[in-house]
Amino acid sequence: SILSMTITDLIYLVTLFAATLAILYFVWKELFAIMFNRKLAEADGINTKPYIYLIIFLAGIVITFSLKLVGGLLIYALLFNPASTVLQFSENMRKVVVASPLIGMVTTVTGLFVSFFLDLPVGSCIVIVSTIVFAIALLLSPKRKRKEENGK
Repeated sequence: SILSMTITDLIYLVTLFAATLAILYFVWKELFAIMFNRKLAEADGINTKPYIYLIIFLAGIVITFSLKLVGGLLIYALLFNPASTVLQFSENMRKVVVASPLIGMVTTVTGLFVSFFLDLPVGSCIVIVSTIVFAIALLLSPKRKRKEENGK
């Protein structure tokens, strides 16, 4: 459970977060180019293999550590729901990278409050809140509206 984290777990989490942010800060330009279009990044002279391995390595470390703390379902919900929510409104990678963690934090805090007030399991409440936010984004998505207009 997320509520059973120890001080040591929290220190590891903060250290991992800081290290990941630092690494991303120094290689953001290359990662952005690769995420946007790998072939174009290669044509621009970027050796993409080390960056792809870096992404896989960072994701593996973060997921492995997080699984120990909060469990698989919560990790899945916090990895995919916030990014999928933002992608309903923008395909701008910078906006996705900035807004996704914010949505993740808001849904996590909201899930914690729901759990506290309704005396329900924390992880389940966070997943439900995150999924509801994504479902609302799907309903309000400009992309969905454009598809409906083009289909008529």
